[in-house]
Formats: sequence, C-alpha cells, structure tokens
Amino acid sequence: MKLFLVLIICVVAAGLFFMGRTKLITLKPFVNLKGVQNYELEVLDYKRAESEIVKEPENYPKFYEGGKTGVLLIHGFTGAPYELLPLAEYLHEAGFSVYLARVAGHGSEPANLNQLTYEDWYESVKYGYFLLKNNCDKIIVAGQSMGGLVAVNTVLNNDANGLILLAPCIKIKNPLSFLVPYVKYFKKFDEKNVEAKEQKFFYTKYPMEGVHQLIMFTEYTNPLADKINIPVLMFQHMGDRVVSAEASKEFFGRIKTDKKAVYFENDQSGYHALCGDNNPHRDSMFAEIKEWIDVIK
Repeated sequence: MKLFLVLIICVVAAGLFFMGRTKLITLKPFVNLKGVQNYELEVLDYKRAESEIVKEPENYPKFYEGGKTGVLLIHGFTGAPYELLPLAEYLHEAGFSVYLARVAGHGSEPANLNQLTYEDWYESVKYGYFLLKNNCDKIIVAGQSMGGLVAVNTVLNNDANGLILLAPCIKIKNPLSFLVPYVKYFKKFDEKNVEAKEQKFFYTKYPMEGVHQLIMFTEYTNPLADKINIPVLMFQHMGDRVVSAEASKEFFGRIKTDKKAVYFENDQSGYHALCGDNNPHRDSMFAEIKEWIDVIK
C-alpha cells in the first residue's frame, strides 16, 4: 500500500513538473522595415491597437517627432503607454524624438495577455523602433519593468546606442510566483490592486498565462547581461514590492560595458512605477536621463 501511494505521488509530481515546463523562445532581430514609410509604420501600429479594441486614447502608441536622437519607451506588464507618458512628454520637450510604444496585449482586455507570448511582446515594438530608425541618428531604448526585458532584447538583436532600465523585471518578487506554471491550468486570472483613477488605463487582473510568459521572459533575459555592449543607465527603488531589487542589482553587476545605476533608498513606500506620482525622485530622474542621453555617442 505504501509503495502504491509513493507511485501515485511520483506520477502526480511528474505530471505537474511537465505541465509547468515550456520551451523558451529564442528572440531574433526584427524583420527589416527600414524601407517602410513613416506614415505606414504609424498606421500599422495604430491598427494593431484597434484590432485589440484599445479604448483609451492614452493607451495607443504615439510618435513625438523631434530631433535626431530618438528614444523608444516601453511600458510594463499589465500597464500601458499611459504609464510612461510623463517621461515621453518631458523628453520631447527637451528636443528628442520619442516613440511611446504599446506592447501587444496591453491597454485593452486582460484576456488578450493569455493568448500571447513574450515573443509577441518583443515583436510589437518593431514599428516604433523603425520609425525612430528612419528619422534619427541615435536610438536609445528604455523600458519599465517588463518593458526592461523587451528593451534588453531589442538592443541585443538590433542596432541601438543606449539602454535605460527602469526597475527592470529581472525577477518577480512574489515568493509564490514559482507556482504560476501550474496554477494557470486552474485559475485564469488573479486580482490586482490598481488605484481607482488609473483603472481605465491599467488592468485590474493578472492574466495567469501572461504571468507565466513573464516568468519565462525573465528566465530567458537574465543570462544575457554580459552580452550587452552599449552604455546602460538603470534606476531601481530598493523597496520595490513588485520586482526584486536585489536581482536587478545583480543583473546590472554582470554588465561589462559603460554603465551607471541609481538606487533609490528603501523608504517603505514600495513603489514600482518609477515614472508615476509615487516616485518622489521622478523629476531628478528625468533630468538625469536627459543628461545621460545627451552624452551618448
């Protein structure tokens, strides 16, 4: 009887193990869209947002035409372009061209994120990338949280001059995240706390298949730090409640090129969205980003 129970436990454990295993997708350079006209690139990205029934104007991608230095801004998981809008407007007013990207599956319905992979997220910023490529001599790629993962892979697979990481999601802080690959088969969504004023922009639920894709994206990106060969600027709140600040710091330590990190002290606020109102250092961070971009060759 004991042997039978042991066998049953082993079978169940093996089943759960293989249920949670998914092969990582290798990301490749974007298909070359350099010959596509600016208007066509904007329309392609806009139509993709329309096809996902994005409702709020602030959640659509937007091109701010400016000078010959371009900045591609990539928002975080379950977020939307709206979260990086303050930085986009600041950089545009400073004279830069800016593309505020919308990552596939975001700014519409949470269920969309249960249908996509991290490859889809990565591929979705190519329109903004090539729009800047067509108009600028220098391109900086910046990403918040999950957007940091997209940004890392964008600069590794395509030409860029600088990388900015805003609280990159190198590791999810929730200690139960390892259960997501199994829980997703029984639970499609989990609740997420979002301030009432922001609920029309951001998802109020975590799509569990999407969270699994995010976990796999962290596993894929984490080993790539030493392959980065362009200047890097990183900001991280040490009291971040969403991502592991320690993992961000360790990842940054493995980068071998010119780099600078700014760590905001742990003030117990737990804020994660560095461009939001909760970051008391936002204005100084924006100024530092501008100054850093100005000196990038």
